[in-house]
Amino acid sequence: MKRTRIGCLGATLGLLALGHLASAAGTDVSALLDIILYPPGVAAVYPGELAPGWPETVPLPADAAPAGSLALKDDSLVVAFSVPHPLGDVADPYVTELQTRSWVLVGKEEDRDGAYVSYTFQWGGTDLLDLVLHDVDGTETYGILYLGTGAVAAVRTMVELVGDMLASLAEVTVLPEFTFGEMEVVDEAVSPMSLFLDEETYQAKVQSDRDGAELKEALAVQLIDAGWKAMDAGAAGPTVWGRYVLEREGSTWHAILLVIAGEPRGTFFVSIHAYRLVRGPN
Repeated sequence: MKRTRIGCLGATLGLLALGHLASAAGTDVSALLDIILYPPGVAAVYPGELAPGWPETVPLPADAAPAGSLALKDDSLVVAFSVPHPLGDVADPYVTELQTRSWVLVGKEEDRDGAYVSYTFQWGGTDLLDLVLHDVDGTETYGILYLGTGAVAAVRTMVELVGDMLASLAEVTVLPEFTFGEMEVVDEAVSPMSLFLDEETYQAKVQSDRDGAELKEALAVQLIDAGWKAMDAGAAGPTVWGRYVLEREGSTWHAILLVIAGEPRGTFFVSIHAYRLVRGPN
């Protein structure tokens, strides 16, 4: 079992994959994605393809396959992709390709263990590109591209805040340490997503003989044991979901639990997203 911590950009790839599975099965989860993704909010989701208007000046790496893309409500764009080559074979050629298209490299950060590398590029005074490449077992590379337009200074500030968050790896502890008993956990990750560290996401890929409803209930019991209260629940196509609330230290937290059945049979994708409810002025 592999457990990793990921930032807000890295979390997007898994959520786009969930959206792709549900969309392929005819289930509309765009409303949930709008809640659990980027702070600006999601205007549109494009599973398995580039968003309309994705610029030719930002090609994907050679041999890359898009997992999907997002159009955000602030007019920025995000795409997640995978490349069937190790990170070391992808990063340098791709960065060089972007630079030949007039993108100027203005920042670079690397994980000490070589698990991921991130780059920030700027083009003129209006466009900013943030790239994160993540190594998968030395054989494959996952990537996220964030393209912001307009106020570069504001976007740069956001990217720097995300970098600081990743560097600090600050803990958000509203979700329990989930266990799956006899079920096989193929992969899992936990992420404090928000710039203000008031959100947390847990994701896992699980192999189980149980059905999605049973898996969802097993996770719901662990949330309730940790102090969460069930609000409502339901099912749509391959997706079983539940919503929960937690009162802690004067704050109200909400959580969304998704269990999506995948292929082959017995494969499930789990996403549990917790976020602090921001109260308005009295």
